[in-house]
Amino acid sequence: MPNHLTPQDSHLAQIGKFNGRKTALIIAISSCIFTQFSSAKDSLAEEEDVIRLDEIVVQATANVRTAQNKKVNLGALGDGKILDQPFSVNVISAAEIAEKQAIDVSSVFNYDASTSASNSGRSTQNGSRVLVRGLVPGPLDSYKIDGLAFPNWFLDLDLGHFDSIELLKGVSGFAYGVGVPSGVFNYTTKKPTDERTASIDFGYKSDRIFSTHLDLGGHFDQDNRFGYRLNAIKEKGTSFNEGYVDKASASLTLDAQLTDELKAYFNGHVLDYDLDGFSGGIIQLANFTDNNTISGKIKTGIRGLYKQSKMQLATAGIDWNFAPDWSLETAYRYAFFNMINANIVQFVLNNEGDYRTNRSFSERKFYYNQLQTNLKGQFNTGHLTHQINIGLQYQKIDQDDDRNQDSSTVIGFGNLREPNNLTHAYTFNPSLYRMAEYEQKAITINDTIAFNDQWSVLLGGRYTDYSQNNYNTLEQRIMDYNGGHFTPTAALIFKPREHTTLYTSWVRNALQSGGGSISPTIANYGEPFPPMASKQIEVGIKTEHDRWYANAALYELEKETEYVNSANRLVQDGIVRNRGLEIAAGYRPTRSFQLDTSLALLDAKYIQAQPSFIGNRLEGAARLQATAFARYDIPNVEGLSVNGGVRHTGKVFSDPANTKPFDAYTLADIGFSYKTNVKNHPVTFGGAIRNLFNKQYWVTSGASWLQPGDPRDLVLNVKFDF
Repeated sequence: MPNHLTPQDSHLAQIGKFNGRKTALIIAISSCIFTQFSSAKDSLAEEEDVIRLDEIVVQATANVRTAQNKKVNLGALGDGKILDQPFSVNVISAAEIAEKQAIDVSSVFNYDASTSASNSGRSTQNGSRVLVRGLVPGPLDSYKIDGLAFPNWFLDLDLGHFDSIELLKGVSGFAYGVGVPSGVFNYTTKKPTDERTASIDFGYKSDRIFSTHLDLGGHFDQDNRFGYRLNAIKEKGTSFNEGYVDKASASLTLDAQLTDELKAYFNGHVLDYDLDGFSGGIIQLANFTDNNTISGKIKTGIRGLYKQSKMQLATAGIDWNFAPDWSLETAYRYAFFNMINANIVQFVLNNEGDYRTNRSFSERKFYYNQLQTNLKGQFNTGHLTHQINIGLQYQKIDQDDDRNQDSSTVIGFGNLREPNNLTHAYTFNPSLYRMAEYEQKAITINDTIAFNDQWSVLLGGRYTDYSQNNYNTLEQRIMDYNGGHFTPTAALIFKPREHTTLYTSWVRNALQSGGGSISPTIANYGEPFPPMASKQIEVGIKTEHDRWYANAALYELEKETEYVNSANRLVQDGIVRNRGLEIAAGYRPTRSFQLDTSLALLDAKYIQAQPSFIGNRLEGAARLQATAFARYDIPNVEGLSVNGGVRHTGKVFSDPANTKPFDAYTLADIGFSYKTNVKNHPVTFGGAIRNLFNKQYWVTSGASWLQPGDPRDLVLNVKFDF
């Protein structure tokens, strides 16, 4: 799981065309399930109308946003309300995603000022990406589905499969193991519903992308012991920069309440994602320092050059509540990912925007095997109450790379401010070899000790036996590392009142080395490189009341980095230090109006590095970010609400030398939602215009990569519930 990759490696993508057999199976399952709805009696329909009315009431309360009461899964730390956690966490529900018409992870967390867009999933083949606290999440270790890893190798998942997306900010190694300390995104899948549910919605995105989403859920039996949830999504069309999208995905969750204490479940998820005519990325060479922007509608790709991505997940587990306040959870996941990339990268040569175009051809595969068991319980020792979590985790990732990959062949030239009119007849002959193997075996123990209703401490530790093997194109082992690593965590929690929490927390993290993928020309090529360390200390407050909520966090994060020194050796003595302040607050002066705001101040610097970088700002990290989002229910028009938001992102640099600045920018969005009934069935209309004033701007994650920000974009959706 290298996190120090070449720019070409870091912006490769994925594979797939929707398999006909999978499609037939999904349609068959859908038909079987849907017949249950068409045969329902009128009395059941009337009962469902009452139930749906209750759901609307609950949803309206959620839109008024009792933010800190949302439940969150923190991996080895267990689960609980955000208000009670001694870490910074944000959870965006499916209702909020629908309200904002969010389509990818960047737009989901657009109004969280601790994040910022670093790549557009709409204008490039590399998927939507965000920085968290100024750091880039890792594609192989920073993204989870239901707490288990999956290979999110520069793609965008369809959000309709998920009930919520959770973001644990900062150092997360204790919770989830060796990985990038920027944070973890956890997608929680939709589960079987107590009452039957069925809906279909139709969507539109600029310029001509259309989508359909089917959602079915309920139980097969009258005793509600055997449940199902099926989601199938299809998207196809042309984006605003003339790139072509063809995407299909499906997920199926089954659960069985075997006894009152024992539940078994299965989840399957498939994704086939084709992109054609999108650029693989833009890289600034030394002579390009001009920060004049270009329109996101400019055609940068070449039709006929493509990226194909295919992902398959299968997860099975058992939850056993074997005693009051005690449970044992066991889960296994297999995941497969295949990417075929036949695309281009543009290298900008001068301030006039002239570039050369290199082809970027490769294939890549990942195989994941994971098994984890968690024991959770509560007991007392004298006057102390203990909430304990003990976990065992195993994770193996195998990575196959292409020995024939090519990113150096020049195929033409162009200019950023003009459409790309190149054509290219390509030959592509991938040849795969086992490039890397990563294995983690870990045990975690943490105990939250409550002294009374106000004071408690969290003490925990993770011991990980970590191994990493890397191979060259001849399949000769060039790096062999194995070692044990202990990463502790501790927190002090004080609750002066039931709805207020003050805390301070400290945690250490381990991060994979990229030493296994360095060039053979480096002097210490082939040496074993251990994982690097990072640590974070955070002080915060969270409070929630009937009409308002607020939280604030002050943190310092230090992360070791690798670089090649003047002696042409890879060394691990670099340090990046991020110090920040984050504030978020919401206010509801009336039941029909809600305002949410957030602010992030960040000082991210190279403390130890190459001499020319010391003291410089970290690439892509803005010193100031601020957001505001408001929602208003229109009086006398039942079911109609309007919303709008503003986001400001400060000046950033795209290179560690800080010679390539990009100006600050401010974006505005507006949207609406209208809920009504047609023949006693709920119908919801939604829409949004993002980047309302068509602002031109750049986004970057560093390493001199950049992309034009998305132009003004229209998103529409209509949902029918049955």
